[in-house]
Amino acid sequence: MWLRNVAWQGLESNLWKFAVHLVTNKRTYMTFLTIFLLMMPNATAKTIGLLTLVGEIVGFLFEVPSGYISDRIGHKNALVIARSALVLSTLMYVLADSIPWFFAGAALLAIGMAFESGTTDAFMHDTLTALKRNDQYASIIGKLRSIGFGVPIVFILLLAFVAETSFHTAFVVALVIDIVGLLATISLVKPPVEQYHVEEVGFQNITRTLREFISVGWLPFVVAGVFAAGIELGVTIGFKNPYQELLGFSIGMIGVFWALSRALIAILLPFNGWVHDRLSFKHFLILETLIIGIGFLGIGFVANMWAVGGLFIVTTVSVHGLTAARSQYYLQFIQHSRSKATLLSIKELLKKIVIGISGLGMGLLVSNVAFQNAYLIAGFSFVLLLVGIILFISKPRPAAGG
Repeated sequence: MWLRNVAWQGLESNLWKFAVHLVTNKRTYMTFLTIFLLMMPNATAKTIGLLTLVGEIVGFLFEVPSGYISDRIGHKNALVIARSALVLSTLMYVLADSIPWFFAGAALLAIGMAFESGTTDAFMHDTLTALKRNDQYASIIGKLRSIGFGVPIVFILLLAFVAETSFHTAFVVALVIDIVGLLATISLVKPPVEQYHVEEVGFQNITRTLREFISVGWLPFVVAGVFAAGIELGVTIGFKNPYQELLGFSIGMIGVFWALSRALIAILLPFNGWVHDRLSFKHFLILETLIIGIGFLGIGFVANMWAVGGLFIVTTVSVHGLTAARSQYYLQFIQHSRSKATLLSIKELLKKIVIGISGLGMGLLVSNVAFQNAYLIAGFSFVLLLVGIILFISKPRPAAGG
């Protein structure tokens, strides 16, 4: 009994350790990363698009293998690999004095995110299953992700204002934060439900996994979801902040906008369980796509910098503020699978393809038709996506049994 209580408390500690992981996992330097890049010799908007594409190609190459490795070596060990790659990524920016450093940083960031994607959801799902609280996934993870978005607001504001004086110092601070996150991840306790056999990679089980990916019933939702999130991320990751600076905002003010968006995300995340219980997956996707589409169309039609800043906040919150609910929708399809991380990694792989193509396309559009028209085109793409969701997704919600 005593050993059982100790083990239970160890698993319970994963909740606060996961919160530390989430707090330190945010790339708080993103408010000024591409602005810093554009200070390098020969850097242009096309460089940003190419950087986005290269990062997504690396992520594409590692996404499914990382899911297999995660299922094979254990989700905790995969998270340690992910955090180590993120530390090295930030170190590249500390050392950066030319464009190649940014490509090295983007590649390491993509590797870290590839190992993390799917693995975090699978690890915490296994943890909550062992604690017999898996039915509370959206509620619990929503609250933890709320902390993960709320606390970094301090780091975002700090780094943005430090960057106005010294980019190098700002990246050193970010590196220290990443090291703290790595230590928290190393201290995570492996849940017992992770202990199962995973087959060697081979043609037979790859095709079996792909058949499972297609047959579990989530494919229309995955396609719609990866297009919505992928396009939104692809056209904003490297371009939002340079556009806001072009409109007249300082790096510090961009940091304030970034922090405000994170505050709103933190407020919204605890209500993810409520959202999941009341909306079918189809209605969830319709709402998300509609909000993002209106946001980008607004950015394409207006030139007032405050309105543009506010609309960017709306699109950001709509994607990141409902991550826990979105994850539970997906997990309901695969909750009994032994390859959860692999299946989720395939989904993330598809998203990376969309992000990479969208980022490259956005770089070309910005270079040829300017930021405002580029976002107008992005907005119309969401109109088409919304029509597709309404016409081609009919299943109301995933079955409770997966």
